[in-house]
Amino acid sequence: LVLRQADDTFRWLIRARHMDGLLVASALAEDTFLTRLLDEHFPLVLVGRSPAHADITTVDVDNVHGASMAVRHLAQMGYARIATITGPANMVAALDRREGYLRGLQAMGIEASAGYMQAGDWSEGSGMQAMERLLRVTPRPDAVFVASDNMAVGALKAARAAGLRVPEDIAVVGFDDIGPAATAEPPLTTVHQPIDQLGYLAASTLIEQLESAPAAETDRAAQHIVLPTELVVRASCGQALRPAANYAAMQRVPSEGGVTYSQA
Repeated sequence: LVLRQADDTFRWLIRARHMDGLLVASALAEDTFLTRLLDEHFPLVLVGRSPAHADITTVDVDNVHGASMAVRHLAQMGYARIATITGPANMVAALDRREGYLRGLQAMGIEASAGYMQAGDWSEGSGMQAMERLLRVTPRPDAVFVASDNMAVGALKAARAAGLRVPEDIAVVGFDDIGPAATAEPPLTTVHQPIDQLGYLAASTLIEQLESAPAAETDRAAQHIVLPTELVVRASCGQALRPAANYAAMQRVPSEGGVTYSQA
């Protein structure tokens, strides 16, 4: 269940009771729908994280570490003016990735600048608009960590429209590792999250929850499963410009520190 029209959905689910449990994809920092499901003792597993509901079993990826890893990689590549395009401020994943960005800067001794932080809504168009705003900042960023690949594709287009070369003039790193990341121009360095494993673990955890105790039992300890992320390095951050002997023909092959080198 992806939460959109919570009130109508809630009434239908609770009154009909046509299912034994729910997998809920909820990204909101404050979600009254989850509270109401808990009040009704409805078995559920949340895909994502809800700071306000520690008593709900969750399956999520390590958004904070993934974002921090991306920023630290950019800094290690020599970029010093690292900006970010965040997601919506009411979504947990966006807040976590922003926190990871800030931690990455701090770890590398780079001071954060409010002007280097622009928000989008996960869409390609919002990524274009946010990148256009960043390109007007003085001094102009030399790298941008973007909180989703959709927005990063838009950021690449905005940079190209401004006559900038990626990564020679500005580097771009995304998050998610969806299909368009590898086929973007140039191919996008991004933080990979294991979507298939995320879905499998969420479903199997809910099934285990339903089978391990009578349906009436509601007082069970919540589990919080966090899956690791890894950095897939492609051409958009300049790694492909280094000698190919170190990185050639490698795609999605884990190395130390969760970094994967890819010459896509």
